Amino acid sequence: MILTFLLVLTACSWPWFLLYGSRSSGVRGAVVEMQSTMTSGTPAATHLGRTQGKFPAVTSSRPAAFQTPAVRPVPAVKEYAENRTIEESLRKADEAEWTASEEEARRKLNRTVKAYRNALHAYGRKRSPADWAAVQNSLGVALEAEGERSEGEASRKLLEQAQEAFSQALKVYTRKQAPEYWAGVQNNLGIALEAEGTRSEGEKSCKLLDRAVEAYRNALRVRTRERLARDWAATKNNLAGARELQGERSEGEKGRKLLEQAEEAFGETLQVYTREQLPEYWAMMQNNLAVAWEAEGERSAGEESRKLLEQAVRACRKALQVYKSEQITWYWAKVQNDLGRALEAEGERSKGEESRKLLEQAVTACHKALQVFTHQQFPQDWARAQNNLGRALEAAGVHSEGEESRKLLGQAVDACRMALQVFTRQLFPQDWAEAENNLGLALEAAGRRSAGEESRKLLEQAVESYRGALQVYSHEQFPYQGARMQANLSRALGKLSGLNEAK
Repeated sequence: MILTFLLVLTACSWPWFLLYGSRSSGVRGAVVEMQSTMTSGTPAATHLGRTQGKFPAVTSSRPAAFQTPAVRPVPAVKEYAENRTIEESLRKADEAEWTASEEEARRKLNRTVKAYRNALHAYGRKRSPADWAAVQNSLGVALEAEGERSEGEASRKLLEQAQEAFSQALKVYTRKQAPEYWAGVQNNLGIALEAEGTRSEGEKSCKLLDRAVEAYRNALRVRTRERLARDWAATKNNLAGARELQGERSEGEKGRKLLEQAEEAFGETLQVYTREQLPEYWAMMQNNLAVAWEAEGERSAGEESRKLLEQAVRACRKALQVYKSEQITWYWAKVQNDLGRALEAEGERSKGEESRKLLEQAVTACHKALQVFTHQQFPQDWARAQNNLGRALEAAGVHSEGEESRKLLGQAVDACRMALQVFTRQLFPQDWAEAENNLGLALEAAGRRSAGEESRKLLEQAVESYRGALQVYSHEQFPYQGARMQANLSRALGKLSGLNEAK
């Protein structure tokens, strides 16, 4: 999803930021904003072309978006007493995003979820409605974070549970009685719906994204720029991310308009997220803009396409002026991966020496991302970077000749197959389809540069990969991607038919 901002109404007396990750074809990153918003004693209460992956939510000691009143702390639960408070357990779980493997982060988030579930037994909705609702919201945040890091059916169930927790909180936080808290939970509900939408297929995916857009719009009915500027910008960013995802799943003029709406909304957030006052958020928005420009650039042609892709590359480079490799490694790697994708798309549309240089830079950027995204620590990010690397190597191979071309295409095949070690059809259907399509491109290009039986085998493998991708990206469900992959399949079948006739 692009960077998504999540408001956590935790029972703590100080605001803080949390950062966590996510996935999905064409999905961006997500910043999660954690802060307390519950006042003791009151009923109110206070994240296509290439697979790219979404920003994980980011937590650090940056200044909060707005100050909040002190709150009554949630009591410690027995089985998590070593952390003293549930608030501390959640904070420690979130800090694991940057200090531990995804497996360890999931384990700590699971313990946090259990802690919040136990807290719900301490607070009854009738006895202490504000506290009960605050814990429901915090439970939803933890479930969403755990769902983002899980796979397949487990991920879906966790995200649905997160949605249910937010819905429970909204039974107390009504717009009439607690408008700002209501808006915060609507924002969080949108994030959970969007996360499930990116992991679903077909009509279900579209409906979930529609519901996410509705939730973000609800939040913006209260979060206006005049009254709550930073909250407005956070939700505006989330709405833009959902629009961008809808644009990627639509065709023709409809898709184009949705992408333009996303770009406009991302641009508006920069009125609040300035480089001088909030440099890291400014950099996040630059990267989100780059993703949207790259998506539209891939759909465009001629000078318009080139202009959009150049803008995407420039925006990534701006983000890297803030995200230094030695300071914020995950963000730095995420932007490097997105930069590689934009450079590859621009290189494919260029000629001669300019094309060669751009594709070489794309490969370099993907390799830089893989310095941070290891298979052991960040398997999904590693797979996305491998997939992008495979696409860049394939394009470089197509623009080369002789032995150099064959070498690059062989490396492209290897990179795509490594991505498929993580992206399975069952667990990550859309990422799997993208990786299969990219594998098909590399195999087809290698087949065209081979002869005889070797050429036939490579083309047959390419056809198999394209057909696999079309099982997910059908023209009915994903018209733009489906048309692109169907064209790839038709081209490979035509070449294979020619070989059979010659035989």
